[in-house]
Amino acid sequence: MKTATTGVLCYFFSSVCALKIGVFLLEGEHNHAGFALRSTVLSAGQYLDSIEASNVSVHQTSIVYFNHSRLHLLASKTGISALIGPPSADLSVIVEALAAEYDLTYIKYVWDQPKEIAALQKRDIYSLYPSNDYVNLLEKLLNYLQWERAVVVYAKQDGMFRLFDLLNVLDGLLFVEAESLTEAGLVRTAKRVKTICDNQLCWTSTNRVIVFLDAESSYAFLRAALKLGMIDYRNWFLLINVDNLSQGTEPYTHNMVRITSMTIWNGRPSRKGISHEVYSYLQSQFEASWRGKFPHKEHCPLKEFVLLFDAVFLAMKLSKNFVKVRDGSSCRSMFKLRQDEAFRHMVYDSLMDKVHLEYSRNRVNAKIFIWELGIDGSTFTTGIWKTDWDMVTQRLSMQDRRIPNSHNQFTESERKKRFLRVTTIDEKPYIMEKRLPSGKVVYEGFCVDLLDKLSEYLHFEYKLTVVPDGKYGEPVNGTKEWDGMIGQILKGEADLAVAPITVTAGRLEVVDFTDPFLQLGISMLLRQPRRGTPPALTSFLLPLSGSVWFMAAVGTLATTLALTMVAVFSPKESTTEFHLMNSLWYLVCILLRAGSGYNCHSVANRLISTVWWTFTIILIAQYTANFAAVLTIERKTIPFNSFEELGNQSEYTFGSILGGSTMQFFKYSRLDTFKRIWTKMSNTTPSVFVETNAEGVRRALNEKCVKK
Repeated sequence: MKTATTGVLCYFFSSVCALKIGVFLLEGEHNHAGFALRSTVLSAGQYLDSIEASNVSVHQTSIVYFNHSRLHLLASKTGISALIGPPSADLSVIVEALAAEYDLTYIKYVWDQPKEIAALQKRDIYSLYPSNDYVNLLEKLLNYLQWERAVVVYAKQDGMFRLFDLLNVLDGLLFVEAESLTEAGLVRTAKRVKTICDNQLCWTSTNRVIVFLDAESSYAFLRAALKLGMIDYRNWFLLINVDNLSQGTEPYTHNMVRITSMTIWNGRPSRKGISHEVYSYLQSQFEASWRGKFPHKEHCPLKEFVLLFDAVFLAMKLSKNFVKVRDGSSCRSMFKLRQDEAFRHMVYDSLMDKVHLEYSRNRVNAKIFIWELGIDGSTFTTGIWKTDWDMVTQRLSMQDRRIPNSHNQFTESERKKRFLRVTTIDEKPYIMEKRLPSGKVVYEGFCVDLLDKLSEYLHFEYKLTVVPDGKYGEPVNGTKEWDGMIGQILKGEADLAVAPITVTAGRLEVVDFTDPFLQLGISMLLRQPRRGTPPALTSFLLPLSGSVWFMAAVGTLATTLALTMVAVFSPKESTTEFHLMNSLWYLVCILLRAGSGYNCHSVANRLISTVWWTFTIILIAQYTANFAAVLTIERKTIPFNSFEELGNQSEYTFGSILGGSTMQFFKYSRLDTFKRIWTKMSNTTPSVFVETNAEGVRRALNEKCVKK
C-alpha cells in the first residue's frame, strides 16, 4: 500500500556550499508540523543573526509517494543531504531506516525506540527527543505521586513499542488499546477504562489513567470521559503528549478533577537559550497564526514548534561540517566532523535552552516540566525534571505542596483543618501499646490500621489517646453523666471513638455509631474442667454409657429365660441342655463368637438365637468404635451448658466488664433468667466485676469464676 507524503524542503547556505535539508510530512495528518516548520525557518532567519547561514527559505514540493525507490530518486534529484523526520513515531522508524541506507543525515524529534529493540544507531543519526528522560521521569513521578496501579491508554497504530520502557516503571499497569481515534472510538475506550475501574473497586480512592495518545486525541478522550461522568475528584489523568493545559481544558475545570501533563515546552525560556523577548514574540506570532488557520483545533503544537526549532538549529550547526564532492556539483551526506570519529559532545543554543548531544548523538540535558490543572481551573508548573549533560545527576523537583490551588496543597490544607481527637481503649488486638527505642509510645493494632485508611480516604489528621479510666462508657450512678469513651465524646474531650465498643440502646441515645466492623454474641469464659473420672480397672466400660450396659444385662437375662422356657415346653428341646446356666453360657459364647457345644432344634429357639446374634453384632460394633476415642480423648465434665443452668448452680460465680455492654445487657434485661443472673452478680461479695479483659481472664483461670 502506498502512503502519500508531502516533502517540505528547507534551503540554507553554508560557507562551503548550498546545503538542502528535507522534511517529510504525512499529507493531511502532519499539517501542524509543516506549519510549525515554516514558522521556525522564517523566524530563525529573521531573528537569529548568530546562525552561520546567509539565507534561509522554505517551499513545498509536489506530492510524492513515500517508498523505497522514490526516496532514493528524490534524494538524488533534489540533492537532499539531510532529513528532518516526521512527528510520527512509526513513520520516523521507516524514514530513519531509509536515510541510513542512502547515507543521509537524519534528525528525529519523536519518542525513540527502546534500546532493547532499536537497531544499531548510525553515527549521523541525531535524536532530539529525550525519550530516556521521559521514561525516567515517569518512573520517578509515579513513585512521588504514590501511584500503585494505573490504566494506560494508547493508540492501536502506535503499537506497543513506545510502551516497552513503561513495563518496568510500575507493576500495576493495565493497558487499554484505542482501536480508533474517532469520537465514537474514544468513547468506547473510555467505557473500557471505567469498566476496569468498576471491577477493581478503585472508586474507593482515585482512578489513575495514563493517556498515551497524541494531543488532539487526548482532548477527545477527556471529552469522552466527561460524557461518562469521569470528570470528578475520583479520577486523575496523566497526559503524556499535551503541552499547554491552559488551552482546551475549560470544560474540565470543575468537580476537582486532577489533570497532569509532561512536556519540554515551558512558558519562559531559560537563561541559556534565546532572550525572553524574542521567544515571547515568536511564540505569540506562532500561536496567532495557528489559531487563525486552524480555529477548530484545541491544541496548539508548541512542543513541535520547539523541537522543530531545535532540529533546524542543529542542521544549521552541522552545515559547516559538510564538504563538497570532487565533481563540485552538489553536497552529499558523507560529511566529516571536525574531530572525525572523536565526536564526544555537541552544544548549541536552541529556543528553550542549550541542547547537549552526547557521543551517541542523543539529547541528554533536557528539562521536562510537569503541569497541573488546579482546583480553580488555573494551570501552573508543579515540577521540573533536570538531567546533566554527562547523565550523572537526574533530579525531579516538585513544588506542588507549596503552590496555592494545587491539589496536593489543597489536600494538605484540608487535612490540617480536619484534625480529629480520637479516643480508644487498650484492648488487644485492636489497640496495643508499643514503645520505640527512643522512648516514644505509639499504638498499633486493627483500629490503628482502620484509622490510617480512613484518614487517607477522607483526608484528615488525628491524634490517638487511650481513655484514662479504661472504661467503654455507662451512666454514672444512673445520672445523665457518662464515663469512659462515651463520656469523653459527650464532654467534648474527643471527637471520635474507635474501639471494640458494642452498640447498645442506651449508647445510641447519646452518640452515633457507624456500621460495626465485627459482630459477636455473648460467650462464657471459664477454666477447663479437670478430668471427671480417673483411669481405673473399670475404664473398659467407658465406651458405652451405664444405661446401655444395664439394658444389655437385662436383655441377656430375658433371653436366657426365653431359651429355658422354650426348652421346657418344646418336645424338640432337652431341659438337660438348656437349663438356666447352659442357656446363659450359650448366649455368652454367641457374644464372644465361640462354640458352646449346644445346638437348638426347635424353631422358637433358633429364632431367639438369630435375634441375639443380630443384637451382639450391633453391640460389639458400637463398643469397638468408641473404645479408641475413649482411650485418646479426655472426657471433661461441663458444670452447665446454658444461662438457665448457670443461674441455677452455686459452685461458680459469674461476672463481666464493669460498665461494659454485657453488664448493661443483664442489668436492663426483662427476662427472668437474666434478671436472676444479674441479681447474683450484683450481690456477690467480693465483686465479680473486673476493669479489663486481662483481669477477667486471670480470675477465670485462678478461681471458679465465669466471665462473660
